[in-house]
Amino acid sequence: MFEFSVIIPTFNRRENLYLVLCALDKTLMHYNERVEVVVMDDGSTDNSLEVMFELRENFALQYRWQPHQGFGVTSARNRGCTIARGKNYLFIDSDIMLTPESLAHLSNIVRANPGVIVAGRYDWMLPMHIRPYDVYQNWDEIIAGTLPSAQFGAEPKGIIGVDPRYLVSPEVFDERIIQSEYASYLYSGVLMFPKEVFWSLGGYDEKIKGHGGSDCEMGIRAQLAGHPAIFTSLVHGYHIYHDRDQAAHRASVRANVRYITSKHNLDKVGLRVWNVGDDCGISPKGAKYVCEGRGVE
Repeated sequence: MFEFSVIIPTFNRRENLYLVLCALDKTLMHYNERVEVVVMDDGSTDNSLEVMFELRENFALQYRWQPHQGFGVTSARNRGCTIARGKNYLFIDSDIMLTPESLAHLSNIVRANPGVIVAGRYDWMLPMHIRPYDVYQNWDEIIAGTLPSAQFGAEPKGIIGVDPRYLVSPEVFDERIIQSEYASYLYSGVLMFPKEVFWSLGGYDEKIKGHGGSDCEMGIRAQLAGHPAIFTSLVHGYHIYHDRDQAAHRASVRANVRYITSKHNLDKVGLRVWNVGDDCGISPKGAKYVCEGRGVE
């Protein structure tokens, strides 16, 4: 049996998926166990299957394709777990590259804390063309922040942007501390559930479609059920920049927030809905969050 099954949902992200698998391949330099990778394709039309052939010998690789029905990432993740054979499900998105030592650190945390949910950190990159060569040879220089600032929009910014959870509450990311109140902090970009915990919660809610909300809603159920969680920067990914339909993104987030609000008594878990301009989300009451550079009380 595998210690980890890595569940990767994807939809028309051929180039990014290849980089994600290259980064995962690099983690095997530090993690000596066999890794299962389950790629769940939500109806891609860009021949994403082809990119996996080069690295298929490095992992126990499973690939499944399902018809696209409105960005069904929740159903893709759930279906991936039904065929996964690992003791733990590690969810990473098809635009998240793990750092080389992430799997080794995750293994140490899991073995020291059996049954715990582990949430990793992920930062993001400004638009740049990352190549497989960069993943294997230039990784340290890219993520060290030593590259010149980039002009993005009106102002120059650093190449790497910081995970907003870490930016606002860095003290949470301490693998020595087990968290009991974390509902809005579970991000599925880098997130591990023990198999038994995942299925005891019933998996992701497939009524949540489009962008945003499914991980937060899963976090609400996990917290209410009393499952402990650990947040750590040792398990660390980087979000590959890609264009997206921001209008559709905001519309689906708003719809999902309304659904989650109607499904759960947010006061019961100390959460509230915030709104800033066209953006909305769910956060702990009294917490200060950063939304497009502005503090949200």
